[in-house]
Amino acid sequence: MLLGVLGSTMPFAFACDHPVSGRCNSSSDCPTGQTCDLSPQANGTCVCASPGCMDGSAGATGGGAAGAGGASGSGGMAGAGGMQDGAAGAGGCQPACASPKGICVNSTCVECVTSADCATATKPICDTATNTCLPCTSDGQCVSKLGADPGVCMAHEDGRCAAVAETIYVQNDTTTCSDSATTDPGFGTVMKPLCSMQPVSTLLSTSKDLVLVRGSVSGGSWTFSGQGAPQTSIVGQNSGFIAALGVAPAFAMSSGSIFVRDLKITSGGSDGIDERGGTLTVQNVTIAGSSTSGAGISATGGTLTTSKVTVDSCAGGGILLGGAAFDIENTTVTNNGPGPQGTSGGIVINALPTTGVATVHLVTVQNNKSVGMTCAPSAPITTASGVYATGNTGVDIAQTCGFSSCPAPSTTCGAQ
Repeated sequence: MLLGVLGSTMPFAFACDHPVSGRCNSSSDCPTGQTCDLSPQANGTCVCASPGCMDGSAGATGGGAAGAGGASGSGGMAGAGGMQDGAAGAGGCQPACASPKGICVNSTCVECVTSADCATATKPICDTATNTCLPCTSDGQCVSKLGADPGVCMAHEDGRCAAVAETIYVQNDTTTCSDSATTDPGFGTVMKPLCSMQPVSTLLSTSKDLVLVRGSVSGGSWTFSGQGAPQTSIVGQNSGFIAALGVAPAFAMSSGSIFVRDLKITSGGSDGIDERGGTLTVQNVTIAGSSTSGAGISATGGTLTTSKVTVDSCAGGGILLGGAAFDIENTTVTNNGPGPQGTSGGIVINALPTTGVATVHLVTVQNNKSVGMTCAPSAPITTASGVYATGNTGVDIAQTCGFSSCPAPSTTCGAQ
């Protein structure tokens, strides 16, 4: 006899052949940019593998709890409960991120996560605290972003990281350097740097505006007169040092605009820097002289700006100003003089400019072999502040300068 089976209850098992949206058995079940998290906590959930995969709308919420098992029939077992869906997926950036904030991080559109995301030349560095692209402020930032060649931050201009194409390399490496333009048309590059400063003037142009001095090199006998770009920069690396050539100044200029930083300069038999016109900005530079040398800096025209500069042991005097505009800040003038008449010690101001600034701020004038700071009777400095003068063999600051020394080195007195 055939046994009837209609009344019996047989157990059945159902397998999930396709994962529910947001659920997975492997990463191949997940959308592009997501991976399958099989940990006990996630229990097979698709999660983002990168910030970009979060762009888009929030995932739908999962289903309810497992359904109750069916009633047991005669001789049968209760049916298995239904599967439980996962929780709702996290929302991404809405709408999708677009330039300039084209990256989605924690549901927020931002400019950058690293400096590699910053493509604007004048804002090459990512501030990871605010996820914004900013101008560079240090050479180290540019080395990290673009490498060591040239590894220079042009913070004094527009905040870009300097490019190889705009750089003239000067490094006295006898195995690779050359000063001959006719036999080495590629000279001045990182692979074949100049041996000295002498040929630099022939290479300056609107597109070659950075002179990078690595190690010790000889100066040139030429005078800068505005060749090349609106502003030319001279930057030292690896203890950059320019030694004066013979009795010529280590650097002379008559017009144009020059920015100099991170260098040591010797004055040889003349001035360390001889400025007779134009705009000269000197930052983080040491100017050292000898027993027969002239002044460290001589400026008779244009504009002289100094910051973090040391003028040391120049027999002709530290800084001589004769009509140039000047902004001397955070500068140390020491061990200079006595000068040709025994009166040129640290800083000598023979004339004020007819136009432009005349500022001395946070300056140390000490141990010079004559008057520390002297001014012509017609040249009092009305914008002097934080000048610390001590130990000079003459008076520290002449009365004609119109101000006195601050009492002791501090954050508001003397070079920082």
